[in-house]
Amino acid sequence: MSFQQEAKQPDDSNRLMAYLKIFPSATFTLPALLKVCGNDADKWVTKALGELINLGFVHFDPTYQRYSLLRDIPNTDDYFALSNEEEKQAKGRLTLYYLQFAYENQDKLYGDDFDLIRQEYDNIQGVAEWVEQLSAENNWQLQAFSQGAFPFNPFQLFLGGIRARIKRTASSEDEDQPA
Repeated sequence: MSFQQEAKQPDDSNRLMAYLKIFPSATFTLPALLKVCGNDADKWVTKALGELINLGFVHFDPTYQRYSLLRDIPNTDDYFALSNEEEKQAKGRLTLYYLQFAYENQDKLYGDDFDLIRQEYDNIQGVAEWVEQLSAENNWQLQAFSQGAFPFNPFQLFLGGIRARIKRTASSEDEDQPA
């Protein structure tokens, strides 16, 4: 392998930057990140994430947040890019992650542990938009939806519940304020 070929191989930090661009929101959780990065993620992601935190590209409070500047810098795709196939697979893994997240956390819409759902709202919304865009572009519904497993887009149902909870919470906080 020549020096030029070796120089083109991204290190784990650059590889992680490419995967962070998959998230619709600048915020993310470690479980979601591990899912997006694929099967071998546990071997390299936490070290690379630590490097990005040390470099100031990501911070933690109480979820991880990628600075939006990284998404907006022109010409970074050469350095922080996935192939079309890798991007498609990563988006698929993220979609499945949030489908499972919505299913496993639907009871939290009505309980006291709502913060976790609220933190993931922007990513869930973004994934819901991908699902709808794919359906519209290809004039089809996801197979599970059309075969009766989900006769609707489950993301939209879950997002409706989140919005209702946020609205109820805001209304009750307004009522608690002295006039």
